[in-house]
Amino acid sequence: MKSQPKLVMLPGMDGTGDLFTPFLECIPQIETQIIPLPQTGAQDYDSLAAYVREQLPDDDFYLLAESFSGPIGALLAADGVPGLQGVIFVATFLSTPSPWAVCVGRRLPLQGMMRLPFSSWTQRRLLLGPDVGDDFLQRFTAAVRSVPTATLKARLETLQHLQWRREPVSLPSIYLQASDDYLVQPGKALEIQQHFPDNRLARIQGPHFLLQANPAACARTLLDTLSIWESRRRPARP
Repeated sequence: MKSQPKLVMLPGMDGTGDLFTPFLECIPQIETQIIPLPQTGAQDYDSLAAYVREQLPDDDFYLLAESFSGPIGALLAADGVPGLQGVIFVATFLSTPSPWAVCVGRRLPLQGMMRLPFSSWTQRRLLLGPDVGDDFLQRFTAAVRSVPTATLKARLETLQHLQWRREPVSLPSIYLQASDDYLVQPGKALEIQQHFPDNRLARIQGPHFLLQANPAACARTLLDTLSIWESRRRPARP
């Protein structure tokens, strides 16, 4: 596995990359590069894609785009960035993921939700799953609180007006769909398949924060997928 392309990882709404730890522990054989999102400045997808593009590796790579970062990964693929060999979409979307969730989020960002009574129950029920440990719950809280409220609101504003207007992309991709996702409507996976025809759908047990709640299953799916993609890239020896 060491000789295969690097896995570049784009985080979800928090943008920090700090929440990838459980998943990274399941793929030690993969070389990874996390690109955190900027915590200040423009938060529209064109600006964020331009920001990420400047930090991509020079060699071939695969791209994992989680939740909020899905459209960033899609834009980079549609633009044909050099070296990109395939995209792993995780619990994400190419249009507004859930109008009610975006509406609530704009009025009560996650930092505010965390100050409400029963906030730990809410986070487990809606986001992280009932089995998440207290240690990771604290890590999640710290990651979200590290993001300026204005930045989170700007990202939610971006989601409210999200529409995909690009031609279909032939690059191989896979969509990891959370079975119990209360933030992203199930039909969003079909949207990605429409715009990325060479796409496989993998439904995995877990909530919206799928890589954190069920990292082992996600890792198995990723490794199987990369093995298939690598076999396509490297013709069989005669």
